[in-house]
Amino acid sequence: MMFSIVIPTFKRNELLRKCLNSLSMQSYKDFEVVIVNDNPFEILSIDESDYSFKVIVVNNGINKGPSASRNIGVKNSNGSWIVFLDDDDEFTHDKLQIISEIVQDEVDVIYHRAKINLVNENKSYITSNNFHNLTFNDSLYHELLTKNVVGGAPLCTVKKSVFTEVGGFDINLHAMEDYEFAIRLAKNKFNFRFIEDVLITCNYISSKSSVSKHIDNNLTALKSIESKYINDYNLLSKKKLLEHKAWCCSSIGYKQALMLNRVSSLSYIKAFIYSRSVKFLIASAVVLISPKLLLKIR
Repeated sequence: MMFSIVIPTFKRNELLRKCLNSLSMQSYKDFEVVIVNDNPFEILSIDESDYSFKVIVVNNGINKGPSASRNIGVKNSNGSWIVFLDDDDEFTHDKLQIISEIVQDEVDVIYHRAKINLVNENKSYITSNNFHNLTFNDSLYHELLTKNVVGGAPLCTVKKSVFTEVGGFDINLHAMEDYEFAIRLAKNKFNFRFIEDVLITCNYISSKSSVSKHIDNNLTALKSIESKYINDYNLLSKKKLLEHKAWCCSSIGYKQALMLNRVSSLSYIKAFIYSRSVKFLIASAVVLISPKLLLKIR
């Protein structure tokens, strides 16, 4: 069984090389890497002889963004299972080995936990795992409508046939496309398997702008998701709808904090109003003192 690791990249060649070097440490060797260069002003070439695995490079003629780039990567892949990786992140050396041992015909999508490394704050934390209480049918779908309980694309491994069947990532979203992708997979009742293991380190750099941290992109994406699944949102209980609104506000607040923007305080206040959770009130006060302090004590 071969995995295809899809890596979109944009003007980060040094980080990409480091990422590729880290993949040489994988204990499971049956994989290829598909790199999609989204910088139309520079042709990216990789000397495959530098690595022990096959490397496919696709150069986009125009800038297409991460969603379309990942879709292009999957289209150019040869593996039966797709693994996503960002060029500034790093798999644990045994990630593919662990996943290969649990892949079964009845499993369609695999997610796991992650170590989030806040580079500038010299702080890291492990993502929480809310999966053990969920059954993988309507309850998972409705829980995902409420909030993202699975994580981003680099935490996801999916059957190529399943990815193709649901149409890949929504190229109209410029943020939270991985969240919407998970919602769609659950709505279509594909079988999820969640792993407690931490199989990736994701590096976050505060104050550094990116498409995914752009607040307008996130607000637009959330509105688009709510509109796309409006009939199902209307079926949620009032409690779940308020929980969803609070999660949306806190997600925006966290990304504003990553940009070291004190306006994050207002987002956490809104989250408190929806949820009445004191933790959001505390976050609002802390971020007014220092966004960096909030990141450090998160």
